Amino acid sequence: MKRTLISAVALSLMLAMCLAVRSQTDPDLERKIEQIFLYQAREGVSYDKKARIEALGNTEEVKAILLKMLTKHKYAFRSLESRYLAGATWILGEMKAKQAAEPLSQLLFDQKVHENIRTRVARSLGQIDPVGSKPLLLKALANTTDYFGVRVEAAEALAKTKDPQALKALERYSRAERDPVVRQKFETAAKELRARIQTAQ
Repeated sequence: MKRTLISAVALSLMLAMCLAVRSQTDPDLERKIEQIFLYQAREGVSYDKKARIEALGNTEEVKAILLKMLTKHKYAFRSLESRYLAGATWILGEMKAKQAAEPLSQLLFDQKVHENIRTRVARSLGQIDPVGSKPLLLKALANTTDYFGVRVEAAEALAKTKDPQALKALERYSRAERDPVVRQKFETAAKELRARIQTAQ
C-alpha cells in the first residue's frame, strides 16, 4: 500500500514538473520563433528560417506554436502580427505539417484574411497534401473573381497531383484567362501536370 502511495506521489510530482517546464518553455519558444520571423538578413546573406526554427527544439512543439499563430493572428494586417502569420503559414508548408492542413483550409476562402496570406495558404496546402486538398484547390482555381495569387498558387499545387480532373481544369482556365502572366502560369502548371500523368501511366 505504501509503495503504491509513494509511486502515485512520485508520478504526480513528475507530471507537475513537466507541466511547470512546459509552461516556462512554450512562451519562450514562441518569442524565439517571432524573432526569426522579424529578422531581416543583409543582402546576399543566406538566412534559412525553416532550419533555424526547427533547430529551436522539439518539432511537434514548434508546429504547435506555429498552429497557434495561425489562429491568434489570422486577421492581422500591416503589423508585426501579420509577419508572424505570414511566417507561420509559409513554414508549416515547408515542414509539410499534415496537422496544419485543416487550419490552413479554413483560411483559404476567408475574405477577412489578407489576400497575400491566402496566397501562402494555397501554396502550403500544395506542399502538405495536394491530393487531399484537391477539392479546395480546384475551388480556388475556379474562383475567377479572387486574387490572382491565390489562383496561381492553387494551379501550381494542383500540378503535383497527377490528377486528370485537375489537368482538365487547368487547361480550361488557361484558355479562359485574359491576363497573359496568369495564363502563362496556368499553362506551365498544366504542362507539368500533363508530364506527371504521362510518367505515371
